[in-house]
Amino acid sequence: MRFILALFLMTSVFFATNTKAAYIDFNDYVISSNYGGQYTNGGYVISDDGLSLTLSGNLWVAVLARLEADNTSTLFFDFSATGSYGEIYAVGFDDNTINNNPGSFYQLGGSQSSGMNIYDSYSIADGTVEYSILLSELTGTFYNWFVVALDNDANTTGSSITISNVEICSNPSSSECLSAGNLSEPISEPSTTLLLIIGMLFISVYFRKRYN
Repeated sequence: MRFILALFLMTSVFFATNTKAAYIDFNDYVISSNYGGQYTNGGYVISDDGLSLTLSGNLWVAVLARLEADNTSTLFFDFSATGSYGEIYAVGFDDNTINNNPGSFYQLGGSQSSGMNIYDSYSIADGTVEYSILLSELTGTFYNWFVVALDNDANTTGSSITISNVEICSNPSSSECLSAGNLSEPISEPSTTLLLIIGMLFISVYFRKRYN
């Protein structure tokens, strides 16, 4: 019994110290809905779990999340669009909210060219698409803002996009995925806390039965 108890406790500690939480919880970040003065109409909604950000209308949203990329840094996320086809769907990084750095943006789709890096030609018929973008060309530069763009000046009320399960990984093969804004230190997943609580309860019950 003592061996099983010790093994359970060691396993709990192992998972608590080695499991990484990667997805960005948008509830934890300052968000500006008028990046680059692009706002015309609409707004954004964060899902209850904080993992999805939905934009509707015509706006570029900037999330205050510091990034320093290296040669292996990779941006992962799921993306979908509904309604009328937008002029620009994009994600990117900037050190300010002026919108003067198209070289650090990646256009996912849209009917207009933008001067950004063309990464995909997303169609609404594609549904939800999983993306992984290597950020090696951003190495050596600090960025304060993660930007999501829904640009549709011609129809400012008919378009929506959702970006979810966003994570930034350095050396993805090692599973060291870190949330933007905290790239220097991994975050333990909430489930590991629950695991430790269960372990402590298990220990408490054991000793109560042993000494009562």
